Amino acid sequence: MGESKEFDFDEIFANCSVKADRIEINNSPKIYSVKGNTITAKNTGVIDVSAKLYNNETMMVYEVSLGMLFAYDEKDFFKIRTVEDLQAVKGKNNYLLMNDLDLSSVENWKPIDRYSGMFINPNGYVIKNLNIENETSCEPENRGGLFDMISGGFLYNIKLENVNVNAYTSVGWTASAGAIVGSLYNGYLLDCSVKGNVTAASYAGGIAGAFSFATIENCTFEGNVANISRDEKIDHTSNVAGGIVGYTMADSKDPLQARIVNCRVNANLTAEGSVGGISAYVWGKRCIQNCSFSGQFSETALYKGEYYGFAFEDSQK
Repeated sequence: MGESKEFDFDEIFANCSVKADRIEINNSPKIYSVKGNTITAKNTGVIDVSAKLYNNETMMVYEVSLGMLFAYDEKDFFKIRTVEDLQAVKGKNNYLLMNDLDLSSVENWKPIDRYSGMFINPNGYVIKNLNIENETSCEPENRGGLFDMISGGFLYNIKLENVNVNAYTSVGWTASAGAIVGSLYNGYLLDCSVKGNVTAASYAGGIAGAFSFATIENCTFEGNVANISRDEKIDHTSNVAGGIVGYTMADSKDPLQARIVNCRVNANLTAEGSVGGISAYVWGKRCIQNCSFSGQFSETALYKGEYYGFAFEDSQK
């Protein structure tokens, strides 16, 4: 706590089309204090820092985002030092990774269920040898990943190596898998990296199987992603494989409800429905920003592309 960040308004708004006679950073008294163009952290939290731009001539006020920032105090976090500590992660609690972890002793990892706290790794420790063989014939959804579902959570600098995630189901059910999370809703993944393999019967993604109303930023994936369906009918909306995300859901009129920003992929992608270097299926194309893909993908897929395979908004034209 007490650390400060100064914003260079001249640089940030150098190409801004709006003349700003005055700029004020919006205050967030629970998380940070404001003095001029500098904010100072007060408490643990994650927040989208915004500012107001005032134009004296038009009397207009514009509000813009300065980016997502987080602050933390170690006393507000449970410490993860062992595999057993990681297995105990739950709910809204905050966690701080304190060691490299080897999960090879866990034959079949049970994904952490419905997480909504802060999970951070500021010192860059590595979690390796995550293995999941997850099959069910009785559940309507079968999600695979280090986390089953993240809803409202924030993950920072999670590093996974030698990952092997498989989410299979019987015909007719849904299986979504990503190395970090099966399903991401209203959450934020920042500066995460994965090396390994992900396979799912429906939504397969290197980082997340499916996501909506969330952001994945500055993340990388290297490895293989595959969709292997047991259903004879191939569907471009559900038989998908993406380098970062399998299925991205957002209103095509407001695609920024789900954002994949500054992500990098080097992978082999396999699916018969849709394959995309960043996301296989998207509702709005603008949700992918400043990303790159290298590798190979299925030439026999119904829809394919280096950024996305199929975009819902294209089908509405």
